[in-house]
Amino acid sequence: VTFRAPGEFAKVVATVQEMAGRQIHAGLGTGWHESEHRRYGFPFPEMATRAEMLEEQLSIVRGLWSGPDGWSFSGKHYQIGDALFRAKPDPAPWIITGGEGSPRGMRIAAAHADEFNLTSSTPQIAREKFAALDAACAAAGRQPSTLVRSAMTGLLIGRTHADYLAGVARFMERIGGSGDPEEYLAPRRPRWVSGTPDEAATQMRAFRDAGAPPDMIQIGNETNGGAMTISHG
Repeated sequence: VTFRAPGEFAKVVATVQEMAGRQIHAGLGTGWHESEHRRYGFPFPEMATRAEMLEEQLSIVRGLWSGPDGWSFSGKHYQIGDALFRAKPDPAPWIITGGEGSPRGMRIAAAHADEFNLTSSTPQIAREKFAALDAACAAAGRQPSTLVRSAMTGLLIGRTHADYLAGVARFMERIGGSGDPEEYLAPRRPRWVSGTPDEAATQMRAFRDAGAPPDMIQIGNETNGGAMTISHG
């Protein structure tokens, strides 16, 4: 929400959906990378303010996409007057929010999102977080089954264990990491899809069984070693 005005975001997403000829999945979040904001000149207010901005932006994009001509909105951070948003996307783009599963994040998702994407989680934590998300939906008067759940997790796989460790070493070099690959991996393996293909498949099944199919994968394999995110939704 710190990167774009809500009206601009709504128009860009609607335009891309028109070009694509199918429903677009659009993610909105509060932002977290303070140094990135500083490098590009974006203000980075405190978390509570960014959460307010997120809720207002979610209300605005929904209103612009689906509201009547002349729709208006008056909030603490944004004001919309006599809106004329044409052509309206049909269907409205699919909205994804997410995070590590804070109570506030779950409340926002229950009120505004089509999908909640859980980050930095093990399968066991995912199971607990999604139980809490069910409760947040119930408190908002929403059927929990109408809010899709997914997980974002790292992906780093090698054909053999030796290939895998070599890939980890290359990945660490690219991101400026140092030390022993096994030590680097120890705290990450429970929440990553990693190892040999069989080990990775086991972890993916564990996420699936927890109710969080990992349909967003941050790739860090032998050939990519970066932080690209792709969706398999």
